[in-house]
Amino acid sequence: MSDTFWESVGITADQMEQFYETASRLYTQGRYVEAADAYYFLSAIDSEIVAPWVALAMVEMQQQKWESARYYLIVALMIDLSDVQAHQLSAMCYEQLGDRESASRSRDLALYYQKNKM
Repeated sequence: MSDTFWESVGITADQMEQFYETASRLYTQGRYVEAADAYYFLSAIDSEIVAPWVALAMVEMQQQKWESARYYLIVALMIDLSDVQAHQLSAMCYEQLGDRESASRSRDLALYYQKNKM
């Protein structure tokens, strides 16, 4: 049983790509509520992928919602602790929240995983 959930319900790879393109376009247009809805949908149909969680964090960051952005990044890092972008964005959130120590740790982890990518 190697099918993903989205494959098992009849969504094709092309359709998934279209969903991501739509979500990205909404984000680029500054339509953050709609972009968040699109990324929520993507995270729901494939919860083991980091990208929609990071994208949700970026939507929140654009609105200066640092705590909720940090939450989405924690979820992303639970899926893939070595995700460099999630650590970098976490550092930005921690900085905005005034937690310089956690920001420094997140930057250090981003550098570590960047250097040790396989």
